Amino acid sequence: MGSKRDEQGRKRTRRKAPPELRQQSKARGDAVAAAVREHRKAHGKDAPYARITRAGEVQIEDVKTFVDPDGMTIVEVFVAGPTAGGDPHFRIINPPALVEDPAGPEVRGQRRFRTDPLAALAEVIGQHGGTLVKEGRRG
Repeated sequence: MGSKRDEQGRKRTRRKAPPELRQQSKARGDAVAAAVREHRKAHGKDAPYARITRAGEVQIEDVKTFVDPDGMTIVEVFVAGPTAGGDPHFRIINPPALVEDPAGPEVRGQRRFRTDPLAALAEVIGQHGGTLVKEGRRG
C-alpha cells in the first residue's frame, strides 16, 4: 500500500484542530444535544422542531452529535419532507449557537444575539437549501 502524497511528493499528514477550537466545538455540540433533549421532553419524543427562518420553514426531525478523528464535534441534522436543496441530511462542524434578537443579552458590534442552538441550526440549514417545499415545487 502506498502512502498518500501531495503535489510536491511529501507525505500527507492529518492535522488535528487546535485544542481551543475542539473545546468550542464540543461545547456547542453539547448545547445542541441539550436543546434537543429539552425540546423532546417538552413536546414529545417524535415531535419535530419547526421554525420559520429567513429562507423559509425548516423542520428538524433528528439531531445526532459525534466527534470526528480531528477532535471536532460534528452535528448531523435530519430534516423533514422534501427540501429546496433536495438533501434531507446535513453535517455541521462547529455548530452555531447564537441567533439575532433585538432584545438579546449578547452584543456583537451593532447587533444583539441570544443563545438558541436549535434556532441557530435551523437558520444555517435554511440558508443551505433545507427549507420545506410545497408539493411539486423545488428551489
